[in-house]
Amino acid sequence: MKPSSIRDRIRDAVAETAPAVSVPEVSSLREFLLNHCRVKVGSHYQPYDMAGRPALELATQWVDDILAGGRADCRIKIKGGAQWGKTVWATNLYAYLLGVRFLGVGYYLPDQALVDGIVDTKFRPDVVDQIPWFASLLKIGKTVNKSGRAVDRKGAVMATDGRRVALGYFLGTNRVPTTYTHDVQIVDERDDINEKNEKFLDGRLTSSHVRLRIDIGTARYDKAGMDMEFEDSTQHCAVIACTGCGAEISPEDEWPGVCRLQTGGVPSPDDPRLTLAGDFKSAGEEGATVATHKPGNRYYLACPYCGAALERAAVTYKPRRPEMAALGKFGVEVSQIATPAIGLTQIVAAWASAVADPDKMTAFRCDRWARPKSSTQGLDSGILDRCREDYALSVVPTGLPRFGGLDTGDRLWLVARESESALCKRFAWAEQLSPATARVRVPQLFDALGLTCLFVDIGNEREMARDIVRLINRLDNAPPIRAENKSGRIDFGGGLVWDGTRWRGLRAACVEFSLKPGGGIVHELRLTQEGHAYPVIRANRDETIQRAIDEFLCYDDGLVAVVDGKIRTAPVMRMPAASPGCAEAVNVMSEHFISGSRKVTSSDGKTLNFIDGVANHYLLANAYSALAETVVAGESMHVGSQSAGRVTGMIDGVARGSLDSFGGPLL
Repeated sequence: MKPSSIRDRIRDAVAETAPAVSVPEVSSLREFLLNHCRVKVGSHYQPYDMAGRPALELATQWVDDILAGGRADCRIKIKGGAQWGKTVWATNLYAYLLGVRFLGVGYYLPDQALVDGIVDTKFRPDVVDQIPWFASLLKIGKTVNKSGRAVDRKGAVMATDGRRVALGYFLGTNRVPTTYTHDVQIVDERDDINEKNEKFLDGRLTSSHVRLRIDIGTARYDKAGMDMEFEDSTQHCAVIACTGCGAEISPEDEWPGVCRLQTGGVPSPDDPRLTLAGDFKSAGEEGATVATHKPGNRYYLACPYCGAALERAAVTYKPRRPEMAALGKFGVEVSQIATPAIGLTQIVAAWASAVADPDKMTAFRCDRWARPKSSTQGLDSGILDRCREDYALSVVPTGLPRFGGLDTGDRLWLVARESESALCKRFAWAEQLSPATARVRVPQLFDALGLTCLFVDIGNEREMARDIVRLINRLDNAPPIRAENKSGRIDFGGGLVWDGTRWRGLRAACVEFSLKPGGGIVHELRLTQEGHAYPVIRANRDETIQRAIDEFLCYDDGLVAVVDGKIRTAPVMRMPAASPGCAEAVNVMSEHFISGSRKVTSSDGKTLNFIDGVANHYLLANAYSALAETVVAGESMHVGSQSAGRVTGMIDGVARGSLDSFGGPLL
């Protein structure tokens, strides 16, 4: 006799105890949602309605077409912001697959705490309790082991009508998924999923004839995670056809200028438009603000070309890569801007607040714009040419603050920058040096250039880096100190002070890339074997490089940077014009900036990291100089001993919620 399968044993086990239950005829997910599901509005429930949420209608149609067509190995990627109805849709989708289709479903979340929350606060009250016939099919918290015996398991759901049986699971990905088999997987909040464990999910679909996976979540990383998943799909994006000129307008691509303030009884092409500064200005008007956000204002979307009002209710989704449909890879980008059910008033209010606060802007981009929080745009010749001015590198000081960076190796590479303002910085000097002469040449250049502070790479030439930093800080004759004294204040003279947690009056420091992303900037006092002190600044490599690259970018490149309460629309950094007669260093700098700004996928597949092992020395030297400027700027704003606290202020003229522009506290 052929041995029975696990599913057969489960079916037989439940058939002995499960009474027959009548399941209504439901032909599609769409029918199930509209005719059987309910959604909570305030304190009461009302019939499910997709009106004003066209992206949900599209995703629903994909599910129906895939299942009706018997397609296998399809993927649906839903890259969305917040509050567009994805959790209600996803939990009811889970119910449909389990209780109508009797398919095995795995609903994956980042951790067990979220599993408990979604089962107890979403699935039970908002789905099970609202569909009586579906509830009669279920045993929540119950599943069956390989022997066919019923067992308790948190997050498990068993559905049976007496003839058919299906097992569903809500599962956290804080552990490697094993044992479970599914026909369909729903992966919620994709970018918060443990990436290492996520790689095992597809293996849970192997034995199914369906093998459908649906990824849902906010894209938190540019060109990685959920954003990368979306790139590998049909890329359906919102468009609105203008009834005036016929153009197809992407409200996300045209934001914020696509938003208008209605000043009369009806929309008019003369109505003021929303700006990058968060206020409203009339078309063609320079400088003067016509209006600011007020709760009673009336907002609408308008064509950026002819000014005609756009109907948000007429939003449709068109694929940028239609050929991916044949491969079964469907994807949609869902922003609040293109979701008619979400009023423009709250979106405009959030934008007006975000343009003055980088942290709020990050949230706006993710939650409302459905776009990743930061740019990963590399540098190219066009971007660099945009930043060029007709001047020459010169060692002669100009009276402006100057900061230097030194990359070390078999050759040394020095870059000096000067800062005219928060919106205008330029390269002052660039030079390649020999390690044999560096201990003499670098301090000479420090004085000749009039540098305020120089940061030196400690990764390759540790002893030489230490010597240079000690010489510039005038520590070469300082007496040794005891390790136990590092936690207290030490005055080294000449304005250099270690206060136990951070350096003050730094003229030079060694840089060590040893922090994880979001680790901030850490000050350390280190000692040689003989007890001689030298300053070290620890940071994250990619964040440090990105900060320097961002100075070449602006809003048109996808970068949203806030300066003096306004989004920066022009690059900050200037460099000399490249020409046959210019200093060779200028041409080499350009080559290093372009080659070194390229990113490659990390080993865990979750992030993109700046490439290594290429000619990138001037790029790194510039990153060290930018880091030096950041640390010196932060020093003047640091208050008392609040080294681990959050201090509101400006770094390089950029308003920050804390002194750290890298995602963590300055320590």
